[in-house]
Amino acid sequence: MQLPNHYVAPAIKSGELVELLADYQPPAEGIWALYPHNRHLSTKVSLLIERINQKLQETDMTTEYKAHKQP
Repeated sequence: MQLPNHYVAPAIKSGELVELLADYQPPAEGIWALYPHNRHLSTKVSLLIERINQKLQETDMTTEYKAHKQP
């Protein structure tokens, strides 16, 4: 079974889980927040996206996540 790194990173760090077949991992994919581009992004949604981004970075994953803001 494969789970996203942000689900299992703390358990792997603590030794609760052990990574097997590390050479057979699928390519990394991003996590996307989709919203209508023609509307003003509410403060609540903006803060939620920032919080999710912060938590993903705290898991010390190999992929760097950056918030993408529409112009």
